Amino acid sequence: MLEAVESRSGIRVCVNLFERKFAIGGRKISGLKHGAIWQERLGVWGYFSESGRRTPPEKYWNVFGQQPTRLRDNMLVEIKPPGAGKNLNRQGVLAKDGQGHRWLLHQGRFHPRGIRVTEEMFDTVAKSKRVRVRYADGTVASCHRVADLDRAAPEVQDCVAAFVESLRPGSDSFSARRGSPGHVRSGQRGRGLVQSRKTGRVQPPACRGQNR
Repeated sequence: MLEAVESRSGIRVCVNLFERKFAIGGRKISGLKHGAIWQERLGVWGYFSESGRRTPPEKYWNVFGQQPTRLRDNMLVEIKPPGAGKNLNRQGVLAKDGQGHRWLLHQGRFHPRGIRVTEEMFDTVAKSKRVRVRYADGTVASCHRVADLDRAAPEVQDCVAAFVESLRPGSDSFSARRGSPGHVRSGQRGRGLVQSRKTGRVQPPACRGQNR
């Protein structure tokens, strides 16, 4: 069982580490409020921001997608840890494992454009297994691992890209009409991806550790 990171300072350190590692090797693209980071080798972008008047903030808004244009229309998943404490309405969770590694997790609800996905729907297609995260008050949440933030930056990026790909409308996970805003054709994807022999789709590298 993982132990939730709940302190304001601990969460901030994790979020800053996540943003820093995701950004390595990427480039800035315009969109949303202050631009996002585009990882061309993986065909995924990430936007990091804070919300609330406090410093550190009341919550973090981290959003990811695959098409590097019209970002607001092409958001696929939000990962929003609270600024402090426990908030099970926020889909982003930060926790430590028995080795002290800091993990980014997601509770499994998300709403890409035109689709509302429940935890049950996500569980039917998830490539990872849920793990239990325990809070200081004894509450236990069931979450999917996204990335081990203490791994090297390329591994963190690979894991995020794999998670985003699993949520892409038009992928094996969720069906969508061709040409819908969330649909990405393989020819639009970035370099460094691998192609599935079974489906012919272009996929990010596998993420190690998600099924631990």
